[in-house]
Amino acid sequence: MALVMDGFLILVGFVLGYFFQVPVLLGFTILCVIIVIYMAMTFREMETLITLAFISCAVIANAVMWVTYYFSTEQSWLQTFIKTYILR
Repeated sequence: MALVMDGFLILVGFVLGYFFQVPVLLGFTILCVIIVIYMAMTFREMETLITLAFISCAVIANAVMWVTYYFSTEQSWLQTFIKTYILR
């Protein structure tokens, strides 16, 4: 079950990152952060597991989404930053 869920989240991240632009991606990320904060502030005993599951799902989907967006738009600012400031 976890494998199917992770595969679905990765697929959603690929689709969002490939087809949408930055405003939609920022909106999705901000929406996930707001939901996580609300769930974390209002959870009780049994809802803790649901909150932690949603947090892990949001992290996976958002990470894949932003990485896919970076590679699909062929931006080089991250490579330049790493070469200039980290790998001196």
